[in-house]
Amino acid sequence: MQGSTMDIFKLSTIRWRLHYHSERQLTSSILDSKSRFSWQTRGILTDLGAICSIL
Repeated sequence: MQGSTMDIFKLSTIRWRLHYHSERQLTSSILDSKSRFSWQTRGILTDLGAICSIL
């Protein structure tokens, strides 16, 4: 009984990891197709906004 639940847990974890990685690859390829510079600038501005809100 305990072994079977562990196998199910492992399978679900592997499936989640595969899904997570494929989703991240999809997102990064979409970002690559757009202008990467604007995305980086937007990320830096967001980080600066977060830092300013903390201060």
